[in-house]
Amino acid sequence: CTKQPGMRILSLLKLVLVIPLVIVAYIFFLLVWIFLTITGIGPAIQYYFSQRDRKHLDRDVIQASTKDLYFVSSRGNQLAVRFTTPTAEICSLKHYPICIPNGMAATMTMIGKLHDGLVKQGFTVLTYDRLGTGFSDENPSDKSPTVEETVQDMEKVMSTFMPPDQQWILLGPSMGSIVGQCYTAVFPHKVVGFLNMDGLPYPFHTKRKLFNFYGSIYRVESTLVWTGLFRFFLCFAGGPFSKVSGDTFSAGVLLAQANQRSFYRNVWLEMPLMMDCCAAADAAQRLPARPGSPAGRHSRAADPLRRSGPGRRLARGPIRVVRAGCRRRRR
Repeated sequence: CTKQPGMRILSLLKLVLVIPLVIVAYIFFLLVWIFLTITGIGPAIQYYFSQRDRKHLDRDVIQASTKDLYFVSSRGNQLAVRFTTPTAEICSLKHYPICIPNGMAATMTMIGKLHDGLVKQGFTVLTYDRLGTGFSDENPSDKSPTVEETVQDMEKVMSTFMPPDQQWILLGPSMGSIVGQCYTAVFPHKVVGFLNMDGLPYPFHTKRKLFNFYGSIYRVESTLVWTGLFRFFLCFAGGPFSKVSGDTFSAGVLLAQANQRSFYRNVWLEMPLMMDCCAAADAAQRLPARPGSPAGRHSRAADPLRRSGPGRRLARGPIRVVRAGCRRRRR
């Protein structure tokens, strides 16, 4: 109790020091943007790098140089998938395959090092770009995909490379954690392990208005890419990007993806999707267990997202996700 007044003073001092720094940084950012735009330096930088980015983002060139890169058709869109199997020398143990649904607007290039590291450990690894991200087709509409469509795309890419009854380990970074939990709720029999990597808590969907506001900021930013402001600051991100992209993709590919208008536009579109996935996962966890059934396991007959058989499409209907077949942890 004696430390509380001191902690309050410390918090107040931090607030007093941080707010002026944020204001100064924001003013500096605006001044740099205005200077680069008025002088034409920014648009010139954007034009130069856009020409160079085309080589990094050319699907034919990338696929020719990346043997484990494929394109899978789902709902009429081409989704980029990287599916890698370990070599015979390190595949002495049989592991369950791993699927990594990426975070918000993140691409397979951003987790290239993680992908390569797991393959070296003997795992078969699948990563893919959701609609609108990375090498996948751009979202043709101004509407976010639904939870049902997102789970359907994930199931499509997974069942393309493995048998429909194959069991998986899911690694969910950030928003990918919620996407993975929605998938697990619909297909609990296909998931044997789930790793929440810096994932989101379910109550995030209660902040929907705030995240929609953040999304609108990215929508505005997507219209300002031509000014070259973002590419100017991305020049300083080559080092950090090279640490996560791995050996398969260069940092230039990651920079090229982050410099596209579609990147910022898709962040705007994935904000509502993230909230919808959080709400669906939260609803799934709140469903009570049926009498006489294992805790948390429900009949799939009443679920509108149920699988009616191997290889068949997801049934249509109102979005509702059943709770995964696992016991709730006691607190």
